[in-house]
Amino acid sequence: MKILFPTDFSKAAHHAFIYALQVADKWNASIVLLHVYQLPTVAGTGLAPELESFYKSIDEFQFKNYEDEIPVLKQIAVDEGFDYIEIKHVLMEGPTVGSILERAKSDDIDMIVMGTTGAGGLKGIVLGSVAGEVLEYASCPVLV
Repeated sequence: MKILFPTDFSKAAHHAFIYALQVADKWNASIVLLHVYQLPTVAGTGLAPELESFYKSIDEFQFKNYEDEIPVLKQIAVDEGFDYIEIKHVLMEGPTVGSILERAKSDDIDMIVMGTTGAGGLKGIVLGSVAGEVLEYASCPVLV
């Protein structure tokens, strides 16, 4: 069994990670931990070399940020007593919802567990947040 855990490294995501670990423990599952980021759109002409350098710096920043957060999540697993659970780490560039759904399909995911800040309340969750869209379009169960 495989659980997909998309994360933005927020406090809400860290709390949801504990649930993902608990579910993985109960179902003897592994976790695919996914962080998705987007490259900004830059309009203009004649900027190709500068744009390539700009995008590379963003990729490097995202990788460094991801690399810095992995020990935090590993420590959460240790602190909660779940350090034995197999976790695969994935960093992806692309649209958030589309990337989550694509990864769920390509990795044959059985369940998605994700956090939400709840900033928009129930209406925000249901009508347009990332979690709401994943709930609507995922082909597997989603725990938010």
